[in-house]
Amino acid sequence: MPPETASVLAFTASFSLRGDTLIAVPAAIEKEVQELGSLHPMSTGVAIGTLKGDTLVPSADLALSTGLRAGAFPRFNLSEEEAVRFLRRDSILTPGAPNGYVLVCFRDTPLGFVKNLGNRCNNLHPASRRILQR
Repeated sequence: MPPETASVLAFTASFSLRGDTLIAVPAAIEKEVQELGSLHPMSTGVAIGTLKGDTLVPSADLALSTGLRAGAFPRFNLSEEEAVRFLRRDSILTPGAPNGYVLVCFRDTPLGFVKNLGNRCNNLHPASRRILQR
């Protein structure tokens, strides 16, 4: 687990891996989550991101979580048109944003992450959640 992982959360958590996805369970409910294990819940905790070597690629679930610590990632506010393009998984630009993972927002509400490469961005919005209709 990359050392900066715990610093993105606003709560104390225990971590586990499901495949290559890092999951955080708040310490306050860890006992209850373990007791639910025999019921085979579909999901527990918050998907923090996917491990790619020693790098953590942040998850769209983390962007939407109330457990994301304010200031954990640089933010970039999008216009309405840019926000819709992001949610369609079209390409967007983030001029002035730092390189690396950036939390994109619309009216200060987080939508997801992009990886800013300077001259372009990789849209990290899940394909399964994209807007299909125009």
